[in-house]
This record gives sequence, structure tokens and C-alpha cells, in this order.
Amino acid sequence: MAYAKIILWINGLFLAGMGFAFIVAPHFMYALSVHAVPPSPNAVIDIRAAYGGFNLGVGLFVLIVGRAHMKLCFKLLILILLCLAGARILGLMIDKNSDEMMLVALAVEITFLVLNAIAYKKLNLKTD
Repeated sequence: MAYAKIILWINGLFLAGMGFAFIVAPHFMYALSVHAVPPSPNAVIDIRAAYGGFNLGVGLFVLIVGRAHMKLCFKLLILILLCLAGARILGLMIDKNSDEMMLVALAVEITFLVLNAIAYKKLNLKTD
């Protein structure tokens, strides 16, 4: 149970922190993650909302709801990470023109996916 709690907190803090960073510093975070400048004010607003708001919301959900519903939060995180990693792999296969940052992001997604799956499995072994 301790492993699962730690992993859940790491997820929540990481996601909330990334979301907050994209909200308060969208130009910097966008440049850091995709090595580009947002092309318009609308793009900056969308970066704040999609990268910032979504990640902040999921991170806060995990931190708040995870106390009482750890399995639910792990299911959510596993599903999100499967979709992120799958979409990134598809993009790498289709677009073929990426840099090391996309591979780093994929490695982080797969690492968190594995850590969450292990934590979820440990929770199931304790309660089944």
C-alpha cells in the first residue's frame, strides 16, 4: 500500500506541477517540450488550457480523490498514459521527423505506465 500511495502522489504532484507550469509560463514550457514558439495568441491560450488546465485538473483529481479511491485513480492514469504513449508512437511512425525530446517524452510515459501498473497490481493483490 505504501508503494501505491507514493506512486499516486508522484503522479499527482508531477501532473499538477506540469499543468501549473504550462499555465504560468506557456511560452517557456512549449519551447522546452517541442522546441518551437507558439504561432499565435490563440495557440498560447490553447496551450494554457490543454496542456496546463488538463494536467492541473488530472493532477489535483489524483491528489484529492486518490486518498479514498486509489484503484480508480490508477485506472485513470493507466488509461491516459496508454493513450498518450500510443498516440506518440503513432505520430513517430507517421511523421518520422522528430527529435530526442519526443523519445524522452515517450520514455517518461512508458515509465509512469509501468510504475502505475505495478502499483495497481499490488493494490489488487492486497484486496482480492
